[in-house]
Parts: sequence; C-alpha cells; structure tokens
Amino acid sequence: EVSLQVLGSGGPEMDDQRASSGYLVWQGDRAVILVDSGSGTALNFEKSGARVSDLKAVLFTHFHVDHSVDFPSFVKASYFTGRDKYLPVFGPAGKDLVPPAG
Repeated sequence: EVSLQVLGSGGPEMDDQRASSGYLVWQGDRAVILVDSGSGTALNFEKSGARVSDLKAVLFTHFHVDHSVDFPSFVKASYFTGRDKYLPVFGPAGKDLVPPAG
C-alpha cells in the first residue's frame, strides 16, 4: 500500500499560512521517501508521525529555498535518531551557481 501525504504546498510567500513544498511517500505505515523540504515541512513531518530512521531517500524537484530550506533539519535529526544507514539524496544536475544534488 503506497500513499502520498502533503507536508506543505505553499511557496516562498510568508502570508499564505501554509508550509512550503514537501511531500511524504508512505509504504504501509512507514514514510520511505521525502520529496522536497521547504520551510515548515520538518515540523509537519514530526506531526505526521513519520520517523527519519525509516526514510530510504530524499528527492528534490529543484533547489529553490521553498523546496529545500528544511533539509539541514533532517540531516541533524538523523544524528539524534541514531540513524545508522546512508540516506541517498537525489535531485537535478547543477547549473550556473546552483550545485548538483550529488
């Protein structure tokens, strides 16, 4: 059973009362893929009951801040959860001043 949960669907505006872009792909009762991690998605991730230790990958659609700014929170959270496996991160190739995902 696979399902998709919206953690945020807002943009970079601060007056839309929504978290920025972020989605969770659930497989059964485990969140296994995080797609984007805009502002507010880390808090909504916690509220969803998901666990960083269950994530199998992080995907980025692009690297604007409203899709990526909460990512360092997930990296740091991995340390506190005792995550002991590599977390693959996928995203677009770099261009100009924007670095690639990997």
